[in-house]
Amino acid sequence: MEEASATGTQGLGLSAAVQAAGGVPVRRRDDGAVEVLLVHRPRYLDWTFPKGKVKDGERGEDAALRELREETGYTGEKPRLIGQVFPNPAIMSNICFTIMVENCRCLHPVEFDHGEDLMTRLVPVAEFPGLVAGGKIRHSLVVVALYFFELWQRAY
Repeated sequence: MEEASATGTQGLGLSAAVQAAGGVPVRRRDDGAVEVLLVHRPRYLDWTFPKGKVKDGERGEDAALRELREETGYTGEKPRLIGQVFPNPAIMSNICFTIMVENCRCLHPVEFDHGEDLMTRLVPVAEFPGLVAGGKIRHSLVVVALYFFELWQRAY
């Protein structure tokens, strides 16, 4: 595939790129099944991953671990980039990083930002197609993150 050169934000006068990172927090159960930690946002009636803006000077991997800890109380190991997308390059310069975090476990209290109302659930990977098809997972960046995770699983 030929790669097109980027021309910016088409003169829309948008500010510098906002970087966001979301974790795909995974753990393997004793029976070998893989579970992924999801966050339910009642305000939006959907399920998503812990995610947020990357702070100045912070790596995407570190931002994903921070958001995981703050929003869920979970921590994990071996954070690594498994994908990145430009959510809407025609009008925005944002970048969203998908970071996989392994061996997740709950060790901390949650530290919600003002106005956050979240619940967490460990979901077996086998349930994802039904959650997407049934409209429970409908955030486009989460669907893309699930695809990156599926590609990673196929490769490893």
